Amino acid sequence: MLKLSMEPAVMVSLINMKLRNQFSSLNELCAFYELSKAELLQTVAKYGYVYTKENQLKAI
Repeated sequence: MLKLSMEPAVMVSLINMKLRNQFSSLNELCAFYELSKAELLQTVAKYGYVYTKENQLKAI
């Protein structure tokens, strides 16, 4: 289960693993977990991460 309330480093690591191994896009991941893409991006941005064209979250 993926929740936006998870500890930030764990959440980012889990999302990146899922994007690498299971989902071809952030849209697909968000649809599967019934998450708002905008809310997810806002949450990770609070912790210094952005979604890149390489289909992963990276620290800024």
